[in-house]
Amino acid sequence: MRLIGTLIVLSLLIPSLALGFECVARVKDANQAIAAAEKMSSKPAIADEVKAKLDEARKLVVEAEKDHADGAKQKSARLHAASARKAKIAKALAEEAAELAKRM
Repeated sequence: MRLIGTLIVLSLLIPSLALGFECVARVKDANQAIAAAEKMSSKPAIADEVKAKLDEARKLVVEAEKDHADGAKQKSARLHAASARKAKIAKALAEEAAELAKRM
């Protein structure tokens, strides 16, 4: 009976731990995409649209890092999932900004 209880607790804990590691990886990916987009958009005549997308991506990364830290403190899978989601959106915005910068 004790073994079954332990297995149930572990089965509930493992997804939360996995989400905790995923959001860190997604934030890292987003930061790399932002850095790559900034290199491509180092031209002085960069469009306001590219700047706006990069600013929004940076803002989302900060929020994702905050959600990750709060999720770790509160042991909240919901906050870790929100962190990963925001980081993925930030990466997409950075990649879009890079594409726009290429066309300029």
